Amino acid sequence: MRRVTVCAVAALLVFTGGLLAGEIQGKIKSIDTGKQTVTITTADAKDHVITVSKDTQFLTAEGQQLKEGLKDKHFKEGVNVNVKCETKQGKETCTSMQLVKAKKAG
Repeated sequence: MRRVTVCAVAALLVFTGGLLAGEIQGKIKSIDTGKQTVTITTADAKDHVITVSKDTQFLTAEGQQLKEGLKDKHFKEGVNVNVKCETKQGKETCTSMQLVKAKKAG
């Protein structure tokens, strides 16, 4: 009986961990390089404050790494990004932030 309980709890933790990880698509509303945070506004007008770390990958739309990270000239207010993040200690922490190609007007 104890094994069943332990397995059930372990499965629940794995499942819950998967729910905490996520992907956010939206526009950069603001960048605070001092606090290492980016505020992203999604299509439903919700703001998400994302914390970046030394391990966060910053990528071009083509997937090439940008070495200057958050300070790179491409990351600015109004730019569309795709952010992969996970929740750690109640904060959304960014694992990667990738620029999204601008759609051509046509």
